[in-house]
Amino acid sequence: MAVASRAARGWSSFSVLYGVLSLCGCLLSVLLFFPGIMSSDTSDVLHQAISGVWSDWHSPFYTFVFSLLWPAKFGPAAMLLLNCTLLWLAIYFLADSSRRRFGWISLVFFAVPFFPALVYMPGFIWDISLHSVVWLLAFAVIYRSVQVRGEISTAASVVAIALVVAGVLVRQNGWFASLPLVFMALPSTLNPKKRGALVCLVFLTLPLIWSAFGRIAHATQSHAAHSIITYDLGAMSAIEGRNLYPGVWSPPQSQSITGECFERDAKARANDNGWDIYSWGRCAFVTEALNGQHIFGTATLVRAWVHAILSNPAAYLGARANFFETFMLSRNSLPIVSSGLSNDQAGYPMLHPDRLAGLATAIGKFRNSPIFSPLTWFCVAMILAGLTLFLARMSSGVRRLGLPLAFSSLIWMLTYVPFGVAYDFRYVFWAVLASLVCAIVMICELIRSRRKLSR
Repeated sequence: MAVASRAARGWSSFSVLYGVLSLCGCLLSVLLFFPGIMSSDTSDVLHQAISGVWSDWHSPFYTFVFSLLWPAKFGPAAMLLLNCTLLWLAIYFLADSSRRRFGWISLVFFAVPFFPALVYMPGFIWDISLHSVVWLLAFAVIYRSVQVRGEISTAASVVAIALVVAGVLVRQNGWFASLPLVFMALPSTLNPKKRGALVCLVFLTLPLIWSAFGRIAHATQSHAAHSIITYDLGAMSAIEGRNLYPGVWSPPQSQSITGECFERDAKARANDNGWDIYSWGRCAFVTEALNGQHIFGTATLVRAWVHAILSNPAAYLGARANFFETFMLSRNSLPIVSSGLSNDQAGYPMLHPDRLAGLATAIGKFRNSPIFSPLTWFCVAMILAGLTLFLARMSSGVRRLGLPLAFSSLIWMLTYVPFGVAYDFRYVFWAVLASLVCAIVMICELIRSRRKLSR
């Protein structure tokens, strides 16, 4: 009895130690990036959150969360604190619950937020940052329940699914990648058919939820999806050699659309950053003309897009393949910053610009390495998906935890084949985070399986 009591106190002491490590990591992240690295998107959302006049170009749910954090008083700082708190809470859950089964290898989880491709993530006040940490916390809640209780409790299931749904509301392109996470979060006591039915129900309900939220919030419709259509029509016009945009266009404009706006070389396309060239790049006249003729945001543009796809599906597939190729090879908008220009313009200067510059110098050494190549993480996601499928037969832990996380990462990357419009590295954050955590979980579970076999 006394031995059991001492063991319990020992476990408790280690939990406190892991809690202290997580708290220190959180404080370090907050102090390093305070008050949060802003961009023009951040300034836009911050203004909407303060004014109460929202649009759906940025997620209304993200703006709603921002509005709850007193942005008029704290600016971006409260969102930075939220990002860091959720991230390090997830790391604590993962590390502490795995320590009980795997010992000191659990400390590896504390290195994840300091991985070069992720160290800036919580510091950026972007919806993609909040989405990534919310989904990581959802996985951590499931992982902790499985490791501590041996099963997914009802409370853990409800909390995890709610967090997954919240992540999709923050980033709608997570709609498909959420499916493996929802399936994982459902109690294993349910038979596969019931779990599959519930996953389908959540999948079908999500668009209704984000549409309803936008209407409740009175968010102005800005037709963000038409940025994808604008890009596709531009790329297809270049491939077919004729202007596929609806409306009235002068011969010089049509010539530019077919011969100048869409580069044939992937490296040259990377500099245009996808749809940016049609919105505010050298071919910004395209969006200006579509808006001027009241076509952007209307069914006319959608019909032209559908007609173009049906008339020449090969051109559409070629356009999307060109986009994904460029996205995989691009190194645009790497998350390495040495100063906060948007912060200065918005009146929220960085607290420690010298430390930020030092961090940029240190992380910049990896700029040309595979770490900052989206192609690397796409390949890693594919490899992990294949490995977890193979190892699922050997380990129930890999089947229950590693497999869904790996496939969520892979599906997330694949969604940019039909839906991508820009080449920013931030779009890879979830894939990097999920892949690293998945690899650690898989290694831990394999160690556990080998221990069982050796007994």
